[in-house]
Amino acid sequence: MAIYVTVDCGTTNMRLYLVKDRCVSDVYKLPVGARNGIEAVRDTLKNGIAELLSRNGLSTRDVAHIIGSGMITSGYGLLCIEHLPLPIGLRELHENRIETQYPDIADIPWCLIPGIKCVNERIEDCDTVRGEETEVMGLLDDGPLAGVYVLPGSCSKHLTVDADGRIVFVRGTMTGELFRALVENTMLRGSVDFDHAVLIERFLYLGYDCCERRGFNEAVSRTGTIHKLWNSTREECYSFLLGAVLHDEVRMLLHDAKDQRIVMGGQTQLKNAIACLLRYGGHTNVCVLSEEKVAVSTALGAVKVYEYGT
Repeated sequence: MAIYVTVDCGTTNMRLYLVKDRCVSDVYKLPVGARNGIEAVRDTLKNGIAELLSRNGLSTRDVAHIIGSGMITSGYGLLCIEHLPLPIGLRELHENRIETQYPDIADIPWCLIPGIKCVNERIEDCDTVRGEETEVMGLLDDGPLAGVYVLPGSCSKHLTVDADGRIVFVRGTMTGELFRALVENTMLRGSVDFDHAVLIERFLYLGYDCCERRGFNEAVSRTGTIHKLWNSTREECYSFLLGAVLHDEVRMLLHDAKDQRIVMGGQTQLKNAIACLLRYGGHTNVCVLSEEKVAVSTALGAVKVYEYGT
């Protein structure tokens, strides 16, 4: 029974998973990511891996490999690895993995999974991802594979997968970062906060429709207006603002994936809000994945990449 530690390093957070026989047995979430800098990432990895093993009664000798994906393979992580060009699937990710050692962090062999890139003559059709390629591999199972996999978080990434389980296109937005910036760094913080992050569909649709009619800038400003003039609650204002911020991303999906299955993973609140708006916009083939499946997808995807062909 192989034991792995997998590392999912994002922009703002890091998750360490203990995987035994392809099942996640423990998760350690840490509030450090690429935005905190290289030294913070290294220190967090060292202390976090030691804690994860200690609380499970394990030593470094018990772990076969540490498998890393996401921003850990960027210039803000352990090793900057060139993105791989599309199309790409499990085999290509496995063949291009980087085997290395970081004994100052943990005396365990390391495997790093590169990110991927979509290069095109049109700038709107170019993008890169780090980590989401591994997450998608963990979401693919024995059912239908083809579809657009939407993974919202700090950034929101859309990965188009063909019937063979290969990623053929990627596109992304800064939805999560934009929403947080508006809530925390503008006058809207008097009307919205994350302590009242409750999704109220009526106000989600109101924000979306306002943006459709009047544009992003005016719709966002109306969040404060409904708080003052309608006496809307913070929960209602949160949903209104979220609907306005998600408008462009949802419209993009309704256009780009109008005849395709859309599979929703990623951060729970954004996942559910985007799914609501897609159905509100008339898309009839939206699959919202369970919290349990999404929670372990990156860890299991990393192990699938590493063990491919064995």
